[in-house]
Order: sequence, then structure tokens, then C-alpha cells
Amino acid sequence: MGELLPYFLVFLFPALMAMLQPTYHPWKSPLLWIPTAIFFIFFVGLRHEVGSDWFNYLNMFEISFPGMDYGDIALNNDPGFWVIMVWTYHIGEDIHLVNFIAAIVFISGLVIFLRRLTNPWLGLTIAMAYTILTLGMGYVRQGMALGMVFWAITALMDRKFVKFFALVAIGATFHKSAVLMLGFGLFQGGRGKYMKILAGIFMAVGVYFAFLAGQEDHLVKLYIQNEAIQSSGAYVRVLMNVIPAAIFFLYRKRWKRLWPEGYTLWMLMALGSFGAFGMVWFFSTAVDRVSLYFIPLQIIVMTNLPILLRGETSPKFMTLAVILFYFTVYMVWLNFASYAPYWLPYRNMIVEFPGWLEGLFF
Repeated sequence: MGELLPYFLVFLFPALMAMLQPTYHPWKSPLLWIPTAIFFIFFVGLRHEVGSDWFNYLNMFEISFPGMDYGDIALNNDPGFWVIMVWTYHIGEDIHLVNFIAAIVFISGLVIFLRRLTNPWLGLTIAMAYTILTLGMGYVRQGMALGMVFWAITALMDRKFVKFFALVAIGATFHKSAVLMLGFGLFQGGRGKYMKILAGIFMAVGVYFAFLAGQEDHLVKLYIQNEAIQSSGAYVRVLMNVIPAAIFFLYRKRWKRLWPEGYTLWMLMALGSFGAFGMVWFFSTAVDRVSLYFIPLQIIVMTNLPILLRGETSPKFMTLAVILFYFTVYMVWLNFASYAPYWLPYRNMIVEFPGWLEGLFF
């Protein structure tokens, strides 16, 4: 049980901040959020042998990269990520620097998004329960892409469409599946049927690049017939997007009145979440990866829930209920998920978790 303590403490901090801050005057000062972002960058980026893909990326770095030069980047998928890998290799550093840079991209985008929310600390608590834990510390490339998408969504909410497209394009260099978010942006800001058609094309291209390009001959084997590689927990993760999607639809009129910015985007993500739930039974791995881009809907709906239901229940009570729900999800995952052993015990390159504290609590 003691090996869970670092994760418990990291979850406890934003949870307490979410409960302590005034309901209608959230603590968004850079004096609080810059140190918080730095802490999570170090927590995620300097982990050592933690995460299901940690050794996969280590092997990729040590086996695939010797002899590779910048001219080879164009021949590989996700060129933005390969630039980081090649540069790190050529300056004589190791996979820890790659993970650290990835954490900067991921956490920075997430924090920019969170500080736009009604209760950013509740949003961070929700993000810790899955997004940071498994995506940021496991799916390195897609975590970087999602970090850029978080940032892009804030631009879209401000109707800065050029900035939105630029940020998504950068995210797509880390993981091509991010291209599908261009379609959501076009639906949000575009007018006319031709813009909607173009949006659909972008979404289709995003799915193609993520799961089909270069592997058409293996598609049936990889995503339909081979049960062994189906994403562990995909059904639960997709369901966790469906719950906030259902809440959004149930209270959509009230939502549109309170937070009109980005309403079309959230509506599309809610529809996408329902669609993912219908498809996950047939293409669990592919749908699981696509549905990761619907996580912003989960964070924003569950964060806004105390305000959304303020006429029906106390905002503080609902905040506590959301925290307890995600704490339960968090602890169940760490104790029972198939891949949880890859996260335990937590190790960091610069800070060794103090054994005396572990003994004190457990």
C-alpha cells in the first residue's frame, strides 16, 4: 500500500485546493499555477521506469536511433516527435530528456486549458485521475498531441481560428491522429455545407493517419481479429466520456446560456463520445485512441457540474462528490488495472521518495 502514497499525495493537493477555493472566485493566479505546472512537469517528465510504454520508448531510442540523422525524419511518422528524439540522441542525452520535453508540452497545454475553467483545481483533480496518470505518463506521443489540442481549444473558445489550426497542426506532428481536431474546429467556426464537408474530410484523414496509413494489410489482424492487443480498459475509458456527454445533452440549454463559447465544439465531442461507445465493441484499440481527444469534454463538464446544478444542490457538495468519484476511479485503476504494475512503485530521476514518510503512513 505504501507504494501508492506518492500518487495519493499528488492527487490530494489539487483536490484540497478545489474544495478550499471560493466557488465563484477561482484561484487562477500565475503565482500558484506556474509552480504547480513545474511540479507536474517534473513528476511526469522525470519519472524513471514508470509507465507501460517507458521501456518501449527506451528500446526505440537505443536500438532504432543509432545512425539516424535529421534527414531521416521526413521518412518517419510523427516528425515533430522524431526531431526531439534525434536531437536528444545527437547531444548525448537519453530517453529521460525526451520524456521531460514531452511533459513540458503536455502539462503546459493542459494548464492553459484548466485556467479557463470555472474551478481549475477541480479540473486538475479530474485530469490526475486518468489524463495525467495514464496518458501523460504512458502514451507519450499522443500525450504531446493532446497537450497541443488542450491549448488549441482555448484559442477556439476565443474564436482565434488561425491560432487553433496552427496549434492542432503542431500537435499532429507529434501524433497524426490530432488532425481530426481540425474538423471539429471547422464545424465550430465554419459556415455553409462546403465547410462541413471539409470538416468531415479532416476527421476522416485524422482517423486514417492514426490507424490505417502504412498498415492497411494488417488492419483486420490488428484491430478486429487479434483480441490480445485490444486496449485494456477501453470500454471503461469510453464510458467515462459518455457520462459527461449525457450530462451535457441533458442540460444543454442551461449550458448554452451559461457558457456559449465553444458550445458547438462540446456538442460535437458529446456526439463523438456516444459514437465511440457504439463502436468500441468492434474496434476497441482504434476507438480508444480516438476517444482520448474527447477527454477535454469530460474535464470541462465535470468541472462545471457544481455550477450547472447550483439550483439543485450545493456547489461545494457537488465538488466533493466529483472529487470522491474520481478518487475512486484513480484508486481502482492503481490497484486493479492490468497495466498498473508498470506505474508502481513511482520513481523519479532527481527525487527519491522518502522511505521514512512511507513507513510513517503505512
